[in-house]
Amino acid sequence: MSTTDQQVLSWLQRKVAEPDSSGVSWPTRRWGLDEVLGYMNDRQSRFLRDAAMYLGVTEAPVVAYSPDVTFDAGLLEVRRVTWLADDGTTAPVFPSSLWGLGMLDANWPAHAEVRPRIYATQADVPIRKVRIGPLSSNNGRLRIVGVVGGGVVDGSGQIMTLPDDYIPWYRYGVLADMLGRNGRSQDPLRAEYCRRRFQEGIDVAKARLEGRC
Repeated sequence: MSTTDQQVLSWLQRKVAEPDSSGVSWPTRRWGLDEVLGYMNDRQSRFLRDAAMYLGVTEAPVVAYSPDVTFDAGLLEVRRVTWLADDGTTAPVFPSSLWGLGMLDANWPAHAEVRPRIYATQADVPIRKVRIGPLSSNNGRLRIVGVVGGGVVDGSGQIMTLPDDYIPWYRYGVLADMLGRNGRSQDPLRAEYCRRRFQEGIDVAKARLEGRC
């Protein structure tokens, strides 16, 4: 990986007829650096999450009768959760939703069993907490496998988290946001083309990671 955020900014400026300043200045005032950096960070997170580019594993303690389990590693998406009992036994914990937790048992969260059976994640990203149901009457641990995010893009010349092979598709995603918002810069046809190219990159990445190409 060798592409920097400033190189991406330069490419974007050339595509929208802005003078190439590595993103420092935007003379037409149709966009600003902070706005474009926001698009870049959002598209990077979406690419990493949807393609499951980098997976990480973390463990977190479960306190008996507590509905929330917090962990240090911020994840873009939780992919698998396993219950680890103190006696060494394990069991899968299946994904659900906050609505589903309430529907599992009318007495939730008062009702407890020997281990949790489903979990739900918060809406905020990065994810640092899961909510379990039913509550566990025993202490234990959760092993959580999830998609790991990348570094924050700030325009300082840092190396992008995405591998160089996927930067061309990623850039089209950022350009889609720039051309898709309301205002003088809006260009629906080009924005739609860019969105399709971005999705194409995610599909290619998934196919490669799954060994289909």
